[in-house]
Amino acid sequence: MPDAKLPSRLTWYSGAFLAAVAIAFVIVLTTGSGSRTLTGRVGADYPAFYSAGQIIAAGEAPALYSAQKQHQYQKTLLGDESGLLPFAYPPFVALAYAPLSQLPFRWSYAVHTLLMITALCFACRLMQRIYPEVLHSLYFWVFFALTYYPMFRSVFGGQNTALSLLLIVLCWHRVITARQIEAGLYLGLLMFKPQFAVPLAGLFLLSGRWRVCAGAAAGALALYALGALVSGPNWPLIWIDAASRFAALDAAANSANAISWLGFSEAVLGPGNPAALTLGWGLTALTILAISAIWWAGGRRADIGAQMALAAICLVLISPHTMYYDMGLILITFAVLLGPPYRTKPGVVAGLWAMGLVQVLSPLAGFSVGFPALLFALCFAIARLGHAATGVGAEKSAST
Repeated sequence: MPDAKLPSRLTWYSGAFLAAVAIAFVIVLTTGSGSRTLTGRVGADYPAFYSAGQIIAAGEAPALYSAQKQHQYQKTLLGDESGLLPFAYPPFVALAYAPLSQLPFRWSYAVHTLLMITALCFACRLMQRIYPEVLHSLYFWVFFALTYYPMFRSVFGGQNTALSLLLIVLCWHRVITARQIEAGLYLGLLMFKPQFAVPLAGLFLLSGRWRVCAGAAAGALALYALGALVSGPNWPLIWIDAASRFAALDAAANSANAISWLGFSEAVLGPGNPAALTLGWGLTALTILAISAIWWAGGRRADIGAQMALAAICLVLISPHTMYYDMGLILITFAVLLGPPYRTKPGVVAGLWAMGLVQVLSPLAGFSVGFPALLFALCFAIARLGHAATGVGAEKSAST
C-alpha cells in the first residue's frame, strides 16, 4: 500500500504493470479495423456514448432516446453482436460526446480512455493533498486506483466512473479548503449522474453546508440550460421516461452486474418480483435514513473525510440502477481509512481492494458476487469511521 515505507520493488512492479497495460492498449488499438480487434470488440460500453454523440452532431437530437435511432448508429460498431447498448444519460452528456463522435471510433475510444485516466490521476493527486502524511507516492496511488477492478473495468470499458470520482473529490477538497461555493459547482457538474449528485447535495444540506448546495444548484441550472438547448425545456421528463424504460430492461439483461440494494435484490429474486422490490426499496430507505442521520449528527464539526468515506459507499447502494464499476467511488473510502487519525493497516485496505476482484465470478453466479464485498467494506468503514463521521470522539477535519 502507498505509505512512507513503500518497498522500492513495489514501485518497480507497479511501473512494470502499468507499462504492460499501456502496451496492451496500443496493441488493441492498432489491430483489426473499426470496432473489431484480434480479441473481439473494442470499447465495451463506449458505443452507447459514441452513437449518442453522433446523433447530436447529425442534428437529430429529438431522436436521441429512440431505440431505433440508436441502433441505426450502433449497428456498424457492434458488428456481429445483436441488441443495443442504450444511451440513458441526460442530453447534455450526449452533447459532450459530440466532438468525440467525429473521430474514427477506435481513436475516439482511445481519447476517451486517456481522458478518464487523466481524471483518475487528478483525483488521486487531490486525495494525496488531503492526506500527504500517508499517500506519499502518487505513482503507486495511481497504480492502486487504476488496478482496482471496478475502476479498471470502467476506464477501459468506455465508462465514466473516474469522472464521477474526480468531481466528488474536487467537491471534498474545496470544502476542506473553505471554498464551499466552488465545491458546490463541482457537485452541480455531477448532475450528469443525478443518482449520485442529488443525495450528496442533500447530505451537505443536512450537515449545514448550505453554500455547497447553493453552488450545486447553480451548476445544475447551467447543465439544465445545456440540456434545454439540445432537447427543449421539458427534457427532464423525456429523459426520465427513457431512463426508466432502460432500467426496466437492464434489470433482466445486466443483473449480474447490479450492485445496489434494489439491483442485487432483483438479481437474486427476479426482476419485478414483489419481494425483491420490497426488500430493495426497504433497505434503500434504511440506508438513506442512516447516512442522513450520520451527517445530520456530525454537521460541520465532524470529520468530513469520514463523512465522505461512508457516503461514497452509500451512494452506490441507494441508487436504483448502479453497476459494479461505480464501486470505483469507494477509493475515497480507502484513502480515508489510510489517512490520519485512523491509519488503518495497509494490509487491511489491500484486502478490501482485492475483494473487488471477485466480481469476475458474477456471470457464473447470475448476480453480483462483488456485492457482499461492498457490504463488508461498509460495515468495516462504519466500525472504523462512524464515531468521527458523527463528530464523536475523533479528531476533526480543519476548515469544514
